[in-house]
Amino acid sequence: MEEEAIIDKYLLKPYWIIDVLPMQVPAHGRGQYFRIEEYVRHSSLMEPVSRKFFAFLLKINCYEEINVFHLTEEWVYNPAPERMEKWVMAHDSLQVLLPSLDALISISGDDTYMTFYTSDENALDFIRPLAVSVGLFVWRPKA
Repeated sequence: MEEEAIIDKYLLKPYWIIDVLPMQVPAHGRGQYFRIEEYVRHSSLMEPVSRKFFAFLLKINCYEEINVFHLTEEWVYNPAPERMEKWVMAHDSLQVLLPSLDALISISGDDTYMTFYTSDENALDFIRPLAVSVGLFVWRPKA
């Protein structure tokens, strides 16, 4: 399938996390990250997270064309904001291709973060201020 080949190409690239948390939670931290994440995902706190994701994607689309892969609709070029809002707020899994940046943003259902795949530092420099402007952080996971 063509869609899978395109997406798979990006999944092999270096990646960053776009998150509501400013840094990675240590694997053996003293907090209760997984318990809190599970709570957020199934509470009214998830709506503001999804709104941030949506605002971030809209800001990107102000500057760059995007192609969004939605499982039921395949690739959609520059989807209408209302359509994209519906997908994000429904916690649908989306693959957002940024062709001119040679990058991909993956939104996986009701996760509390997005994943940004690219090997281009300019793409990273482009998305960081947009993420910060909606209250999100971009960080590289530790190996």
